[in-house]
This record gives sequence, C-alpha cells and structure tokens, in this order.
Amino acid sequence: MRLSHPPTYAVFGYAAARFRGAPVPAGLTAALVLLGAGGIVYGLAARLAAGRRVRRTEAEFRRAFRSGPDPMTITELRTGRFLDVNESFERFFGYTRAEAVGRTSVELGFWPIAEDRARFLAELERAGSVRDFPLQRITRGGARVTSLISAERVTLGGVPCIIAAERNITAREEFARRLIGAQEAERRRIASELHDSVGQHLLLVRNRAQLVAEAELPPAAAAHVAAIRDLAAQAIAEVRQISHDLRPHQLDHLGLTRAL
Repeated sequence: MRLSHPPTYAVFGYAAARFRGAPVPAGLTAALVLLGAGGIVYGLAARLAAGRRVRRTEAEFRRAFRSGPDPMTITELRTGRFLDVNESFERFFGYTRAEAVGRTSVELGFWPIAEDRARFLAELERAGSVRDFPLQRITRGGARVTSLISAERVTLGGVPCIIAAERNITAREEFARRLIGAQEAERRRIASELHDSVGQHLLLVRNRAQLVAEAELPPAAAAHVAAIRDLAAQAIAEVRQISHDLRPHQLDHLGLTRAL
C-alpha cells in the first residue's frame, strides 16, 4: 500500500525514575506516530515494555519485603505512621498488618526507653541512614527484647518515608550474659582455691620455717631456712594478688557485667 504523505515521527517525551540509585525507565513515551492517512498510531511498544519492567521491579521489591526473614517496616517520615509491615514483623511484635498500618510505634508501645528513639531519629536525620543501631523493644505480649535496627530515608510516591529492618539479638545477648556468668563463677572458684588452699599451705611453710630459724642452727643451715621463709612469704603475697585480680572486691557488690 502506498501512502499519499511520507510518515512523520514524533517523540513526545522521556521520563525516568530511580530505584536503589539506578535509573529505571518509568514513562518512555516515544510513541511512533504516523501523521496522515487518518492519523493511525502504529505503537507504544517502548512505553509498554518500560511499564512492564517497572511492574516487575515493584513486584520483586514487594516479594522481598513481605518474605524477609527480619521484621521490616515502611513508615511515613512526617507522622511516623506505618504504611506497611511484613510477615516477620507480625510474628516478632504480635501485631497483624491491619492492626499496625496507620498507627505509630509509639502508639503500639514499642519503645521502653524513650532516649533510644530520640537517638535513633537524630542519627537518621544527621546521616540519612542508620546501620545496626542497638535498642530495646517491647512486644505485644510484654516481652522485652534487644534489636539491631537499620534504616534509610527514601521517597516513595513523592512521600518521604523510612524503610527499616531490625534483627532480634535477644538470644545472642542472653548467651553472652550466661557466658559472662560462667566466667565469673570460674574466677570465683579459682580465687577461692588459691586463697583457701594454696595460700594456707604456703602460710604453714613460712611459719614452720620461722620456727626452725629461731632454733640454734649452724650458720649455713640457718641461711637456707631463712631463704625458704622469705620465698614462702613472697609466694603468699603473689597468690593473694592473683586471687584479688581474679576476684576484685567490686564483683561482690556489682557483679561482673556492671563492674566491667
């Protein structure tokens, strides 16, 4: 078929969005238009392909967000209200998505220490992101847990938001406390044995050497006995110092964790 007019092509514009710092075609409107012969539009294939890529990216993000192993949230920056939470959040905190969305973490009582929230928001405001920030949380059941939270400020649909993920390290913290407790008990045992057993035996050696030294002995023998007495006294002092270093008096009043 011949056309009475040569085809004329027009590009109506190109728009781009960014996702995770990489450009993503969001509205490629390079429509190929044939002017004349009734104004037939031959296609918007490029625009449709770009739209499909954007939808795939969004679907992948939603899938990763919903199925993430750690609690994740999307929060409106201005109000602090949850826009979305994932399934791990529901299991961790005990609130369903329907119960959490539209409410704030303060309303849900997640912050047992108000200073934690203030420090977290201040760091996020200063740096734009936070990595492995330690804080205390309270779940719906009243359990107090320790988390490491990472968050970043983003803009979604023109709305400033915070995307955050946190990891429950309560079990790790509990293990650390138990390990410290075991170390404290072992130090106490060793210090006690040094003081009550080794120290007492050395004290007997020193005292007996002192008694022998007071007797009339040949000069050479008296010198050997005096040396034994002095060495025993030196060993007693060293054992007492080791015992004190293993079990400083602060531990009796504070416990190892607080003393450190």
